[in-house]
Amino acid sequence: MLVAQGPTLSEVETATGAVRRTATVEGTSRLASDPARGTVWSAGSSGSVGGNLLRRVEAGADAASSGVCAGTRLPDGTLGFLEVDPATGELWVGVGSSVVIHDAGATPLAGSREHRR
Repeated sequence: MLVAQGPTLSEVETATGAVRRTATVEGTSRLASDPARGTVWSAGSSGSVGGNLLRRVEAGADAASSGVCAGTRLPDGTLGFLEVDPATGELWVGVGSSVVIHDAGATPLAGSREHRR
């Protein structure tokens, strides 16, 4: 099970409640998990730069090997949802009145960058 507590994302053993490993992700307001690819996605504030960021998070065996491994900027606006398509690994992000689609590497898909709702 994944638990977000402020900037810390923890993988917790459900039977015992013991924390297996953690990764630090600043500015997280939305999370999505892609179990088929072993990836967790985070979207939220970019901090001092402003705006929203989409980040792919890897939780390694220890703190030194955990953290953000890919990311990209998102359009400005309120983050509504963050969902992974389990068949393709594509990430669908609701921002303001738009839906932005990225591939499994966090690259915006050509021709489908913003779909208005």
